[in-house]
Amino acid sequence: MSAQHLNPEQARLHLALLDAEARGTRREDLYAWLTNAGLPPDMVDALATLIDRTQYYAGKVIHVGRIILIKIVEFAKAHPNLAIGAAIGAAVACLVKWIPILGPILGMAAIAVGAVCGHQIDKGQNCRDLNFFSVTENLIEIAREFLALFIEIWKGAAAEWGQNR
Repeated sequence: MSAQHLNPEQARLHLALLDAEARGTRREDLYAWLTNAGLPPDMVDALATLIDRTQYYAGKVIHVGRIILIKIVEFAKAHPNLAIGAAIGAAVACLVKWIPILGPILGMAAIAVGAVCGHQIDKGQNCRDLNFFSVTENLIEIAREFLALFIEIWKGAAAEWGQNR
């Protein structure tokens, strides 16, 4: 769903719908997807800790961790090449991290470039002509696309919370 400007009532409704979806998603299904996605066991364990995270909001318990994981799964399914590119970048990062001084920087760059190449392929474009500015632009586009809906929901919810305080 694309981001839009939500008023507090719309944000609350959207949050309630997301929470209902999260409540209906079994913890085992999320864990199975994380495991079957080919992620390293440490990452699976770290992400699995989100499954049971909740937040008390407006007198209700919201399953924030499950909402985040569901959105990560939906985003990964909608952008398969981005996920593959990031995974390849992570593999390269593991190889270059041992280079003194530059290793950690090169590792982060490898993940970013892999994700951007995958994103370019998802958009039906070529990743041969990437430069520093297009990589940065694509990273911003990826983050904006993933976070836009969350930002609008929380802004609307925060506006309502501030009114009811």
